[in-house]
Amino acid sequence: MNKELKLIRIRKTENCGAIGALYQLAEKTKDKKLIKQINYILEVRRKSKKTIKTLKK
Repeated sequence: MNKELKLIRIRKTENCGAIGALYQLAEKTKDKKLIKQINYILEVRRKSKKTIKTLKK
């Protein structure tokens, strides 16, 4: 990344936290590779939460 990144104000969303902030940064810089990686992380998280719920039952 040769270009200088400007300061970007990150808005609070329900998906806030480190991953939410990273996702917003990736959207603003239009970094498709990073967006794909973040979506993968979120998908894995969702799946793991579902399996934990089914295991508790």
